[in-house]
Amino acid sequence: MTSGTLTAPWKKWEIGIGSLCLLFFLSGVLVALNPSWRTSLRGHFSKPQRKLLATASGDLMGDGHPVKVLKLQTPEGVQVEIYNSPEGAGSSLIDRIRLQDRHNGFFDFQGEASQLAILDVNGDGLYEIIAPTFDERLNAHLNIFRYNPEVRRFEAFQPASK
Repeated sequence: MTSGTLTAPWKKWEIGIGSLCLLFFLSGVLVALNPSWRTSLRGHFSKPQRKLLATASGDLMGDGHPVKVLKLQTPEGVQVEIYNSPEGAGSSLIDRIRLQDRHNGFFDFQGEASQLAILDVNGDGLYEIIAPTFDERLNAHLNIFRYNPEVRRFEAFQPASK
């Protein structure tokens, strides 16, 4: 009888541990099989990251001073950041543009794949930022931005069709 009373608490403890292990295992399987839960759980344990995709530089403001353009992948999606780049001094952020699409894109520019370019799209002597992206259905979008000196920001630009 004494041996029965000694083993009974251990059996309850073993059942409790076994149940807890089974619960963790089933939770892990459910998280592994559900992509949205997996992404959400990963977000709780990983730090937000910014990944540099491409850089370009040129006179985008028309004042003879080059600026540096960065195309970044962030947890929120693709964004473009424009920095002034004075000689011998630290750069400062001029503007940040969050692109509508979440996936980085590229386009063929002079025979090479480009993720970011600075071009004079409409031939008026002022340069624009070209930042291609893909939407959720992987449709390509060519985002074009031009500096507006009146508001001192970069704005979406739609060249006039010929």
